Amino acid sequence: MFKEHLSLVIPAYNEAKRLPSSLDQILQYLAAHFERFDIVIVDDGSRDTTVEIVQRYLQKWPQISLLENEKNSGKGASVKRGMLAATGEFVFFTDADLSTPIETLSKCVRRFSGDSSIDVMIGTRKVPEANVVKPQPFYRVFMGRAFTWMANGILRTALSDFTCGFKGFRREACREIFSRQTLQRWAFDVEILFIARLLGYRTVELPVEWANSRDTKVNLLRDALYTFLELINIRFKSWRGDYRAPLTKPSF
Repeated sequence: MFKEHLSLVIPAYNEAKRLPSSLDQILQYLAAHFERFDIVIVDDGSRDTTVEIVQRYLQKWPQISLLENEKNSGKGASVKRGMLAATGEFVFFTDADLSTPIETLSKCVRRFSGDSSIDVMIGTRKVPEANVVKPQPFYRVFMGRAFTWMANGILRTALSDFTCGFKGFRREACREIFSRQTLQRWAFDVEILFIARLLGYRTVELPVEWANSRDTKVNLLRDALYTFLELINIRFKSWRGDYRAPLTKPSF
């Protein structure tokens, strides 16, 4: 049983079909392994019964809180809102489809607890140690590799997987990074990891088990073009000093 206070943020948009099963798994796991935990669900203007489903869980589980965006604002906006509202010592976000099993949290918290120099931990599907039990179609794999190559080149980073929807942060790093996040949609993953590097926070990649969801909301061509333009935007914002702040840690 972990004694650390853990917060889990789940962005949700039209997740009425998947959310009950995922929440049942998450609650069963967290209640069995963590003395203190809370779950922040951020609804991004869903048009189905996502909110009603979460409200039913609220009646039984005081550890759950629900934040509702007035309109559909994007996954990045929802994650940012949830991460800044979370109060745990370690703050994670994960996709509602649980493409990465919730049991991965134990491995992450052990590494955080065992190495105080780690500030940010991100799941990666793109190293030999990862276990991709249900891969993406080949064209998505190719586009993902091309995007990773471009992101590392444009932003001068060296990460294998920007977009795996499973990431964890120490509380201090969480507040510092997400308070500076500006992008609201799919490219936010890249921006927060760039900000982490800029602020000198140490990021480590954790090989994870991962299963592709056929119900992905990513439009490959539209979102690929948009995200490429946002990479340029992140670089421009950095040059302009938008992420500038007094640093408490040396940059690298």
